[in-house]
Amino acid sequence: SVNFTDMEYVNGMYFGYNSSGIFYSSNGTSWTMCSISGSMGYGYSYKQLIFYKSVWLLVTYSGTFYSSDGKTWTSTGLPNSAYRLYVEKGLLIAVGWGGPSTGKGIYYSTDGKSFILALSTTTSLSYIRNTGKLLVTNVSGTVYYSEDGKLWIKGDAADIIAYENGVIIDRNYKYSIDGVTWKNSNLVTYGYGATYTIYKNGIWVSKVSGSTGGIYYSKASPL
Repeated sequence: SVNFTDMEYVNGMYFGYNSSGIFYSSNGTSWTMCSISGSMGYGYSYKQLIFYKSVWLLVTYSGTFYSSDGKTWTSTGLPNSAYRLYVEKGLLIAVGWGGPSTGKGIYYSTDGKSFILALSTTTSLSYIRNTGKLLVTNVSGTVYYSEDGKLWIKGDAADIIAYENGVIIDRNYKYSIDGVTWKNSNLVTYGYGATYTIYKNGIWVSKVSGSTGGIYYSKASPL
């Protein structure tokens, strides 16, 4: 038997991970070690495994790899390491995270095997949200938006804390419907600003941090 620190089942294949490497199985009982082209490092620690079009993609702390059969893996050439992969607008989008010159930025791919740099940044990225019309991400407290996942434009907002009920809210309580045009709400930011906002049953509830902060609510909209 083989002991794993973690396991995944993606698109008909089982994958297991331990300090020795990455293993695959078609039935979950018999396991074979994968063939890896390039070094993964960090004891084969992984961050994400997905299937896109015809390939599996594995994100590790040392790079991103793809495989057409789940057995043999090849580096995509992305600088290590991609923080997260998203399938949006028909593209595979990689959000970069890491130390200096190690993949900060946004990359996209049409086949999951090779990536094109869409936006280069000097700081790490956090996540992408799909607002239904545009993709929005945080770049060290700045929002960028894109209509197609390839061209990214700087927006007039800070970190996004919520996208609920068709409205996007940033940490300074600006709000937007489309991620492009932002307006101020009537809620003044106290202390260090908003920490999170949720929407349920027609009511918004938001927590503001700091000594003068508190819990605020708004019915129907954040206006």
